[in-house]
Amino acid sequence: LRFHAIIWPAMLMAADLPLPRQVFAHGWLTVEGEKMSKSKGNVISPHELIDEYGVDAYRYYFLREFSFGYDGNFSRENMTGRYNADLANALGNMVSRVLAMVGRYRGGEVPEPGRESSGADAALREAAARVFQEVDERMEALAFNEALQAIWNYLGAVNRYVDETAAWDLAKDPALSDRLDTVLYNQVEALRLTALLVLPFMPRTGEGIWSRLGFTDSVHLHHLPAAAAWGLFPPGQRVSKGDALFPRMERAR
Repeated sequence: LRFHAIIWPAMLMAADLPLPRQVFAHGWLTVEGEKMSKSKGNVISPHELIDEYGVDAYRYYFLREFSFGYDGNFSRENMTGRYNADLANALGNMVSRVLAMVGRYRGGEVPEPGRESSGADAALREAAARVFQEVDERMEALAFNEALQAIWNYLGAVNRYVDETAAWDLAKDPALSDRLDTVLYNQVEALRLTALLVLPFMPRTGEGIWSRLGFTDSVHLHHLPAAAAWGLFPPGQRVSKGDALFPRMERAR
């Protein structure tokens, strides 16, 4: 903060250059409750963490776990817990489940949604409409951890929809084929929006989901708020499950 609010503005003033209108200043990190010190041997290398968890998981953890501008305490056990619960389970497992069901019940081709709609469908659409506004407001306030919390609340809504609509039960009854088409389409459309939501925080993950959804263009070409509209996924497009986005880690190392 001293550099960004005193030294850097003074240098700009001396050069007769415009001053920043907003200051971005992070806090300090401790490790397991202690200040990092070479003599203690508790200095954490970012490269070491990236090799262990991957760059997107690294980005997610530090943006999600700590309030920007405040001090935070790093813990490998906590990072592994976040990785397993938030990334491997809530996000990665959701993507795998949805795409696997499209592959199993519709040969990998996303169906045209049926005409009938339910309260669960409406709740999912409402959650999708709400999350983009919430994320936008929190990003403006530099509350990156709260923006990610809003996204994960949305992922929770998607996972509840998957469980409540139970495509595996619908698939047992040919008379419910139309309803199954609607459920599968809504789940895939929810994944399309998920790719857009996580992209600024985890670029490789957003691109990976986009590719699994069968798009051949770049996800970066799709801009908000227009791309956040519900129902833009093209029926008939083929999707693929692919490898796990985040293989589960059994323990902290």
